[in-house]
Amino acid sequence: STPSGDTVGFTYTLLKTPTVLRVEPRSLSFAITNNVTLIGYNFGLLKKLVAVHFGERPCHVWDANETHVICQLVRSAMAQPPLCTEVSDVYSTDCIVKPFDFFVQPTLLVSGRGYAKTLPDSSLDTRFEIHNVTPSVGSE
Repeated sequence: STPSGDTVGFTYTLLKTPTVLRVEPRSLSFAITNNVTLIGYNFGLLKKLVAVHFGERPCHVWDANETHVICQLVRSAMAQPPLCTEVSDVYSTDCIVKPFDFFVQPTLLVSGRGYAKTLPDSSLDTRFEIHNVTPSVGSE
């Protein structure tokens, strides 16, 4: 209740919750800047009320309507803990001893509607891709 004694209510309904069904494209390397489309429902009509992140990376919203959000995901360096430099580091919890999780689900916040429910199929594969190495021949 409020200081004046009035009761304040909150009603949650799944029917009004923003829901992300899928993301297109399905994969986008950390090294590339590109638009990403979130497809679902209850996203709202005003892009200024929508915020999107993939992990720690903000996705700048260009357009939004009830069923689609188009945002630009800017290239970034992969954020990883320090690499193992000595044999003793392998036993450290700060050392990478398993593959990095490259599959990231979006965090979508719609002002006035809350955080979106994201379905398992809505993850983005952000594996770092190398397409060319120059020079093709090195020293011996």
